[in-house]
Amino acid sequence: MPRRPAPPGFRAARACAAFVLVLGATTALVLLLNVLGMVVATLLFLLVLFRFIDRQPWPLSLAVALAIAGLNFLVFTYWLRVPMPVGPLGF
Repeated sequence: MPRRPAPPGFRAARACAAFVLVLGATTALVLLLNVLGMVVATLLFLLVLFRFIDRQPWPLSLAVALAIAGLNFLVFTYWLRVPMPVGPLGF
């Protein structure tokens, strides 16, 4: 049985909540960048976006966030040789 579309008011409220969550996650990313380091802050940011905005399962969200954060680290550190904020874990 096909799902019925959500009423317009519900879609607007969900879009507003998603916007607030993205804004909050982006603010947290900026504030935690120098505390946790670029890799960990990016990992947490992407994990929140994939899990709570895109509603992906935890294993997939974690795997994709880890892959992107790791790729981000490799590209900026070794390929572009750009210094990134380093956290307590050393990356």
